[in-house]
Amino acid sequence: MVQFLYIDSGADFTVIPYRIGQYLGLSAQGQAVHEVQGINGAVGVIYAQLHMTIGSVSLPVKVAWAQLEHVPLLLGRKDVFDRFEITFRQRDGVVEFLEVPTET
Repeated sequence: MVQFLYIDSGADFTVIPYRIGQYLGLSAQGQAVHEVQGINGAVGVIYAQLHMTIGSVSLPVKVAWAQLEHVPLLLGRKDVFDRFEITFRQRDGVVEFLEVPTET
């Protein structure tokens, strides 16, 4: 289980390294590899749908599974930032995720 990701408001998608994707049961066989630009240049990724739990909230998240190992675990905006109000209190070393009620 992955417990820590960098929260990156500049990242469109949540990014996971190759080995984490394998651990979660993802397979690259027959999947299209897309090139995305990151801070260190281009990276090949495969988009996948995973379930993530933040606090008590479980939600489906589209992730970019990097096809190499040396990328950080990033929590991106897609499928996450619209579900939560995220507060950073750097002085206190606190990051809070408050679920935003969904409209019915």
